[in-house]
Amino acid sequence: MTETIDERKMVKDKAETPEFKELWARHDVDRDLYFLKPFQMTNPDGSTMEDVENVTFNDALTFALRSIAVLGSAEKQNIVTGCNMTDKQCTTIEHFLDDIQIDIDDRLANAGILDLDTFLNEQICVRGSIAARCCLRVKDKLFIPDVLPLDTRFLVYSRGMDGMSWGAPMFTRSKDKIKEQYGIEISGDEEEVTDLWTKKNEIVFIGEADEKRQTNLYGYPPIVVAQAASGSLLQDKEAMEHRGESIFWANRGLFPQMNLTASILQTLNIMSFAGGLQFESEAGLKAKKPAKPPYGKKVVIPVEKGGGYKPMPVNDIRNATRLFYAVLYTRIQQGGLSAIDYGNLTFPLSAVAIKRLQGSRDQLFIPMLNAKAVFFQQLYKMIIKQFIELKRTERLGLAGYKNEYKASDLEGDYNIKFRFFSESGEEKIANLSVAQAEERYISKDTIRIKTLKVQDPEAESEKVSAQEAEAVDVALFLYNRCSKFIAQGKNIEAWMMYKRLETVFIVRAGQGAPTEEEPGKKIKRPPGASLVPLVGGG
Repeated sequence: MTETIDERKMVKDKAETPEFKELWARHDVDRDLYFLKPFQMTNPDGSTMEDVENVTFNDALTFALRSIAVLGSAEKQNIVTGCNMTDKQCTTIEHFLDDIQIDIDDRLANAGILDLDTFLNEQICVRGSIAARCCLRVKDKLFIPDVLPLDTRFLVYSRGMDGMSWGAPMFTRSKDKIKEQYGIEISGDEEEVTDLWTKKNEIVFIGEADEKRQTNLYGYPPIVVAQAASGSLLQDKEAMEHRGESIFWANRGLFPQMNLTASILQTLNIMSFAGGLQFESEAGLKAKKPAKPPYGKKVVIPVEKGGGYKPMPVNDIRNATRLFYAVLYTRIQQGGLSAIDYGNLTFPLSAVAIKRLQGSRDQLFIPMLNAKAVFFQQLYKMIIKQFIELKRTERLGLAGYKNEYKASDLEGDYNIKFRFFSESGEEKIANLSVAQAEERYISKDTIRIKTLKVQDPEAESEKVSAQEAEAVDVALFLYNRCSKFIAQGKNIEAWMMYKRLETVFIVRAGQGAPTEEEPGKKIKRPPGASLVPLVGGG
């Protein structure tokens, strides 16, 4: 067993720098919000305050779950382009990216991870950054698409001008898992395993000991990291913890205040059953306290004339707390999601109002979707590079629909881009209403791209043109339908369409009574009513 103090010390020293130490401290705060750590009201000296009804609201968790769901609903589109690439080559590469993603997700599912995208959505929302280790390899002649998503709270790395210099993800492994994977017996129940990748070597530390060392055949650390663009790039020392910010950034300090305010209100409510009382007496401050508090049902307490028991004046505290709670709730909505995203809206909105609310929503999610796009671009470039170096032919994709890919299929000079589309039902309806209003002044292509945000506007334009052509010429509709039935093996239906098409041609040749609408005459339809009011009326 060889001790490698320098390399182990390199990782430890890096973890103690503000770049990671302060960042991880923020991660821990966000984790407590996400896990709904029970709130405890404390005294100024930090000690726990007694006789308090502590309340922990679920706002932080609800906000996080809804945000993760919104990111998960975004559709991913991969686009491959290159000056010297044919459409067929680009399409093959795009299909490869989709199919190997299926194999990666299948392997992760076997390891207990639902899929890569689900893991990344939680990471980018709660941590503010995403990472993965990519090690495509062959073992016993079997291709292994080994892509492991990493928790950035337990990842140390160093970057240089030419990319990542080294990276070291850290894992907590059980005694049995370490024995199974490395054949090493540890004394405790679990131990920290650090997988250090440099440009030359892979070194595995179990605890403080160097247990595995082998040459890095890739020639670079096979680790990809991307941070959300919502963080700060200021060079102040205090800005380090705000690199790659999470969704909690704007409300991180407000959620505890909500719990504090709710705890005060609930404490005052409980006190209304047995709160403090004032005992008025002619003896004033020298009056003797009652031996027993005057609480209970149907209790009769004799008191002096003009004296008696009165509740402590806490109504002003209660009213001020309620006012502060309302102010807090408004600020939390401004820093998070609106009522329309939670489905709590009880009145209709105009299209412009919906678009305005969705604009604030985009400010929250677009930086995270952009980070995912950058991450996937880096990851799939690494996947393609490693697949080409393996020089293999593999069948990838869904079982029963697998496609065969050769290393040569992925060669060439091209660029990979990823686009994400996230649109709620309300936003889609609002966009359609705006598009209806724009039809008289703006081209349909511009409306598809700018307003409706169609993923593939050119393909959609071709589909619409084909539909319009079929609506103009019934013969074209019958011909296309007949071709589809033939391709599907529905010979009877195809024969019926063919005979109908034959009749149309006979009529056009002047050999029969006209039974079809005159070709080329398009039916004009009145414009449809707006789905929601464009402005006002909501």
